Amino acid sequence: MPRRAILIAIGAAASLTIAAAHAGPGFELLPSVGPNPGSYVVARGISGDGLVIAGSQVPLMWERPFIWRKVDGEWVRTELPREGGFGWGRPVALSYTGDTIAGMTNQYLSGAIGSGTPAVWRGVLSGTPTVLSPLDDAGQPIRRGCWGGVSSDGSVAGGFAQLLMPTLSPGELWRLADSATTQISPAGPSSYASALIAGNAISGDGLIMVGSATAGEFRLALRWTAADGFVSLATPTSGNFRHSRAECISRDGAVIGGHLAQEALVYNTGARPCVWRDGVRTDLPLLAPALTSARVLAISGDGAVAGGAAYTQILGLDTLAINNNVAALWIHGRAYRLSTYLAERGTDLQGVEPCWISGISDDGKTLAGCGEVAGSSALVSFVVTLPTLCEGDLTEDGLTDFADYLLFLNYYETADARVDFTGDSRIDFGDYLEFLNLYELGC
Repeated sequence: MPRRAILIAIGAAASLTIAAAHAGPGFELLPSVGPNPGSYVVARGISGDGLVIAGSQVPLMWERPFIWRKVDGEWVRTELPREGGFGWGRPVALSYTGDTIAGMTNQYLSGAIGSGTPAVWRGVLSGTPTVLSPLDDAGQPIRRGCWGGVSSDGSVAGGFAQLLMPTLSPGELWRLADSATTQISPAGPSSYASALIAGNAISGDGLIMVGSATAGEFRLALRWTAADGFVSLATPTSGNFRHSRAECISRDGAVIGGHLAQEALVYNTGARPCVWRDGVRTDLPLLAPALTSARVLAISGDGAVAGGAAYTQILGLDTLAINNNVAALWIHGRAYRLSTYLAERGTDLQGVEPCWISGISDDGKTLAGCGEVAGSSALVSFVVTLPTLCEGDLTEDGLTDFADYLLFLNYYETADARVDFTGDSRIDFGDYLEFLNLYELGC
C-alpha cells in the first residue's frame, strides 16, 4: 500500500477516536421571552470573562435592560434598574467581570441613535446595582447618546452624545472617568464613539476610544488617544467603499473592528467587514456570494476572533432576521457562517439560525448573540462556547500536532470543506501548503 494511502487510513481511524474524545462547541439558549407579551430580550454584549451577558427587550419602544448570569449551572435573567418614571435602557458594553455596564437609559425608540441618554450601571454583581446618567443631571443641558464602551476595571467609559436642543446639534465625544465627565470633541458635525448594537468601543485600559466622524462628504473611522488626539483609520480614497466605521476594539487596544461602506448612513447597503491592526487595514472575506455585506460588531481581547452579521441588503435594527441576516464569525481572518461552523462540529442548534454575534469574551471562546427560531419569527439569545481557537487544530484539543495532520489527510481526501484553508471553495494543494503553515505555528 502506498505511503500516502497508509497515512490516510491511519488518519481515518484516528479521527474516529479523536472525535469521540473531544467535545465540540457548546450552544446554550438564554431565557429570551420578554416580560411583556410579544417581546423578546436580545443579547447585546458580554463581559471580558464571559460570565455576564447584557441585553434589552425588543421589539420597538420602551426597552428594558437585563443581564444574564449563571446560577447553579443555569442562565438566569435579571432586570437592571431604570431611571425615573418610565426610564428604559439599553446596556451594550461590559467591564471584564461585568460589574460595570455601559449603555443608555431613558431609551424610547429602539435603535434610533441618540434617543436615550448615556448611562452606566455599577455594582451589577452585588445584586443591588445603581444606574447613573451623568450627562442628564440637574444643571446640565440634556444630552442624548450612549456610552458605547467601558474599560476592563469599569472606571472609564466613553461614548457619543449630542445636545437634545437644538436638533441636529454637532456630535460630541465624551469620556467618563470614575465620576467625572469630560468632553473631548466635537470632531465634525457628527461623531460616534461606538455602535449602539454591540461591541466595546474603548480599550481595556480606557486610554483608546474608537468610532467615526464626518470628514467633508465622507464618514471615516477614527481612533482617539490623549496623546495623539483624533487619527483617521485607513479608508479607500477611490472606488465605491469610501466610508468607514469603527465599531469595536480589542481589550489590548491593538485591533479595531468595523466596516467599509458605500453610504454614510449606519444601516444601509454595501458594507465590507474589516479590521485595523496597528493602523493597517485588513479587509475580511464575505461569507458567500449571496451575502453581499457584513459588519464586524464584536472582537476578542487580542483581536484574533471577530464576530458580527452578514446580510444581503440592509442590516436590521432589532428585527434581526430581516433580509436573511446570519451570524458571521472570523477566526484569524477566515470567515465562517456560525451555524455551519457549529453544525460541522456536531453542535445541536436546537432549531435556531444565529442572526448575529453581539459579544465576544476576552479569550475569544465565549460568544453571545441572537437568532431566529426555525419556522417562526421568534427571537432567542444564545451563548456559544468554543473549545479551541487554533485554526489548524482539527481535533480541537488545543494543539496542532501529528493527530491533526492525520485528520487533515482524511478531510483532504474526502474534499471536506473544513480544510478549505485558502477560502476558495476548493480543496487542493494550496490548502495542503496552508495547513503546513498552521502546523508550524502549533498553537
